[in-house]
Amino acid sequence: MAGGLANPAALLRRVRSSLTLNRWRLELLHRLKGKTLWTQRGGYWLPFHGDGDLQEVQYQIEGDLWFKWESERLRKYLPKNGVVIDVGANLGFVVLLFAQHVGPGGQIYAFEPSPITYTKLLEVMEKNELHNVQCFNLGCGSARKEETLLVPASSGNATIRRSGLHQAGACREVNIQIDTLDNVILPFEQKVDLLKIDTEGFEDQVLEGAAEVVARYRPIVYLELSQEYGDSSARAVAWLRARGYTFERDPDLALAQNGDNFLAIP
Repeated sequence: MAGGLANPAALLRRVRSSLTLNRWRLELLHRLKGKTLWTQRGGYWLPFHGDGDLQEVQYQIEGDLWFKWESERLRKYLPKNGVVIDVGANLGFVVLLFAQHVGPGGQIYAFEPSPITYTKLLEVMEKNELHNVQCFNLGCGSARKEETLLVPASSGNATIRRSGLHQAGACREVNIQIDTLDNVILPFEQKVDLLKIDTEGFEDQVLEGAAEVVARYRPIVYLELSQEYGDSSARAVAWLRARGYTFERDPDLALAQNGDNFLAIP
């Protein structure tokens, strides 16, 4: 194929080069303006703070494409006035997509455990004037407790698991609070239409702590699975199948990469 795209190593070099060049451009603009840069992606405002978070760079580069792809994939599972839970919300990129489809009459519960990223999440919700999103500075798991979050150069790869390719470099350690979805969500007494989980290898624990939510409301589950966190991904798949869920696309965990998301249908 022309341009060496058939060569994975060459493609990876191109991606890294693009990230580097765009990061330099964004950082230069940030320094010139002396404040947070805001650009529209998918019709919503997303920030660049110039604080070294590569996840922000990726949103600036790929945001429009990602938004279009995710929107087309999830549209039929997001009813007007529906209720959605986002575990691992990061800056709120997918929250914005959910908000577009459920509309102002819907409700979104967004969980982000990192205090720094949580502050950005609130900022993004305010900038986009979304008033039907309730944000929690919490991680979700199988029990209420404290944990240590490992945060690498890209906040989107932050994880509680002390393994995985993305943790090969330097990470900041951040103390966070964990609670179960059953503890937090059930008191609202609202039917949940979709549960999204992107927690870098902690998906199985999130599901364990959402047993009653899943049993009572039978939401669509949209979750990340990967070979990088193969054991926990396998447990998450088994947990859902044991409760009568089937997958839109059968998860092949030997091939699934970080960032691969799967739909589980009740």
